[in-house]
Amino acid sequence: YFLVLFSLYKYYICHVEGCFPTEPINQCTGFEINNGVVVCSQPVGPISRRMGVHGVVPESAGGKFARTHFLRLNYNPVTNTSLVICRLFTGRTHQIRVHVQYLGYPIVDDPLYNSADWGELKGKGANYGMTLEEVVQRLSDSRNREKYRIQETDEKLESSLDPNVLERLQLCKDPLCPDCKLTFKDPEMNNLILRLHAYRYSGSDWCYSAPLPSWVINENVPDLHGAIEEAMKQL
Repeated sequence: YFLVLFSLYKYYICHVEGCFPTEPINQCTGFEINNGVVVCSQPVGPISRRMGVHGVVPESAGGKFARTHFLRLNYNPVTNTSLVICRLFTGRTHQIRVHVQYLGYPIVDDPLYNSADWGELKGKGANYGMTLEEVVQRLSDSRNREKYRIQETDEKLESSLDPNVLERLQLCKDPLCPDCKLTFKDPEMNNLILRLHAYRYSGSDWCYSAPLPSWVINENVPDLHGAIEEAMKQL
């Protein structure tokens, strides 16, 4: 595989919905489980280049070979979520997010791939219950910027702003630009945090590990760093 060919190792940690499997599942298709490691080799490709949305797409339709290994670190029955460590063997766009969606365990609060816009199963098994064109249209409709507009007059908004902020805004405004007259809501916090963390990249003579985010630490996994190191050996 491409990353192995160049002696490049990429490990990620993600927080997914459900109890991520560690044993073979009856009638499972599209992936395999060996010694607790889930191997997904579904091809990944663009569904909408305009929106930057990807999915499991047959190679005959433009998808490219993709391979990801997963191993569950912890399951929290209270929240029905799992911490999962992932190893990339290829580097397709949104590969991990697409593969966990396909497996039926989308990333918690993923605003794009954990959405009912993908159908009743949220894209599990690439079963959408509709055409890909309809999926793209639903994704586009639910992300229409008009839904985030604040329907207030400029005067009311400007009166609530700090004078220094207002002065800077006035300098940035172009009287001929229609978008300069629009105001939008700030995004919600869960849309700013993606529970997918690039934990470690390494090569033949170098290695870099990033500090763990709070959503990993807060799961209170016993000997967390030791568990991660052991899991990476299995992947």
